[in-house]
Formats: sequence, structure tokens, C-alpha cells
Amino acid sequence: MQVTAHPIVVRRTAVAPVGAPSISSRDYEVFYAETRKDSILLNESMTRIKLRLNPHDTEPESAQILQLLIDLEKELKRLGQEGFLARIQELTDAIEHASQPLLKKEWNRVKQGEKVYRNAKKFATWSSVALAALLLAILFVISGFFLGVVRASIQPTAPTNPCSHVQESH
Repeated sequence: MQVTAHPIVVRRTAVAPVGAPSISSRDYEVFYAETRKDSILLNESMTRIKLRLNPHDTEPESAQILQLLIDLEKELKRLGQEGFLARIQELTDAIEHASQPLLKKEWNRVKQGEKVYRNAKKFATWSSVALAALLLAILFVISGFFLGVVRASIQPTAPTNPCSHVQESH
């Protein structure tokens, strides 16, 4: 986090006693100019994360992450006060740790697919099996019919008089 690692913040946190006056207007201008883009990115990132989490979700991970983000926003307003950097590091570590189970859970859900997708996949699989079985049955019937026709055409016709070729000699 560039905002919290800025030299003015580090110097202010390390040197200033509790209750000391805020940084000079010149130092603030330098700080603001050098950290403005990072502050905007930080704010955008936190907002995107909060928008993706459902505050009314029953998942304890979501609620925990939302609370940690709220705590981080509050702590960022204490810029330069005693213990500021340690608390920011603690909160960012906690957010990272709390995010891992939720990300794993979501990854598993995405790998499985949505319920409609899973049902469509099952339907397609069973339909393919049923169609293959139907085609095999039709092929079996057709091959049996043609096999019967071929056998009938190959078999010689029986003579009308089985002994006509033999002459009697009595």
C-alpha cells in the first residue's frame, strides 16, 4: 500500500509523539500529490470488493471481510497517528487471510458451474446415451432384417422331387 508506505507517513509515524500537530501544509501537499493516484486506486479497489460481497449473505466470510474493510477505511483516516502503520498491516493481513476461504469456496462453485449448467450437462449426457442406445437398437433391427434377406437369397431352392436325379433300376 503505497499510501501508508509514503516517506512522510513513515517519518510522521516514527517521530511524532501522541497528540502532536498534524503535518505541515507543504508536507501535506507533497504527500497528496505523490499519493493521489494510489489513494484513488485503493478507494476503487475497496469499493469493488465491497460491491462484490453481499452484506446480507449468510456466509460468515463475507461479513468478516466487509467488517475488516470498514475497519481499514476508519484506520486510513488516522493517517500518521501512533500505531497507524502497524494497524494497517494488521488489517491488510487479516483481509488477506479472511479472503482465502471465500475465494476457495467461490472457485469450487465456479468449477462445478451454475445449477442450470450442471442440469443441462446431465441432460445432454443422458440424452446422448439414450440416443446411442436407440441408434444401436435400430442398427440391430436393420442388420437382422438385411441378414435375413441375404440368407434367403443365398440358400438354394430345394428340388421339387428330391430323388429325381436317381433312376430306378429294377
